[in-house]
Amino acid sequence: MSTISGLAVKWRGACKTLRRVSFPNGTWVHNQRYGWLTLNDMERLLMEREKALQEREAKERALYEEQRALEDQGRRLETQIRSIGVDRDAL
Repeated sequence: MSTISGLAVKWRGACKTLRRVSFPNGTWVHNQRYGWLTLNDMERLLMEREKALQEREAKERALYEEQRALEDQGRRLETQIRSIGVDRDAL
């Protein structure tokens, strides 16, 4: 922990509503989950979160497409079974 963030921690101990501390070399922002962060830290965390969300969306899209393909395949198989005259319940 840097001296600046150490000061921010001390000051926050005395004033729980303190959310930002600015010094000539940077601004520190308090985050409930991560504690005191610089603006660069916050940007990095947001970029990481955005990347994770995009990856999750891509996986969800792939699963959705796979499910649709399986449903289409099932419909085609049912159509083929009906066309050859086999009762589906007999299978």
